[in-house]
Amino acid sequence: MKQCLLAVIWMMVGIAPVWAHGVHYDFESEKTVCLRVSYSDGEPMSYAKAKIFSPADAEIEHQNGRTDKNGRFAFVPDIEGAWRIDVEDGMGHAVKAEIRIEDTGDHVKETSPPAAGGASAVNAMAGLSGIFFLFGLFFWWKGLRRSPVKSDLI
Repeated sequence: MKQCLLAVIWMMVGIAPVWAHGVHYDFESEKTVCLRVSYSDGEPMSYAKAKIFSPADAEIEHQNGRTDKNGRFAFVPDIEGAWRIDVEDGMGHAVKAEIRIEDTGDHVKETSPPAAGGASAVNAMAGLSGIFFLFGLFFWWKGLRRSPVKSDLI
């Protein structure tokens, strides 16, 4: 009985290191790219889905996640080249951009011009065109319902 108890204790002591494992973290502040995504009025795209694609693989995401409440999303590029960024808020607003990253040794440098948000004039014209089209369609339909005009010339 004593031998059996000693064997069980010996097994428990031998297994004890397997039961627990530690977790730690490191703080790295260099070579990080931080994006801030916002609407045309300056309001941040809070908690929008973000996907980052590496120049090495345009099909599989290098990283994905969500922007924070201020519309920021950070990633660490591991190679130079053109990185593709897709951010969508789930309500039809999206940013699709490509930025070129160069490694300068101690930090990364973004060499692409920032994406312009100048599409608002185009969107306004498209909206006005849609409104005019709907009014035209309405008045055309209204004209079909009218009785034909009688003329004395016939």
